[in-house]
Amino acid sequence: MNSVELIEVSIGGKRYKITLNERFNTQTRAQIKESFHNKEIAPIELFKLHLNKIQEIADLNAKLGQLLNKIP
Repeated sequence: MNSVELIEVSIGGKRYKITLNERFNTQTRAQIKESFHNKEIAPIELFKLHLNKIQEIADLNAKLGQLLNKIP
């Protein structure tokens, strides 16, 4: 796999080209492409997706904190 990939997305009628560099692993790239590549996305939908990801991260951090507290 190339270390850099390009995806295209339309947000609010404007087309963007976004580079996915080596920082993004194969699974992450696949999820990003499935969600965004060659799709038209309303700004409010993009904002909702972002808010959901923030909540997912908060939930994972809370679970991680609980697990760390169980370590003697």
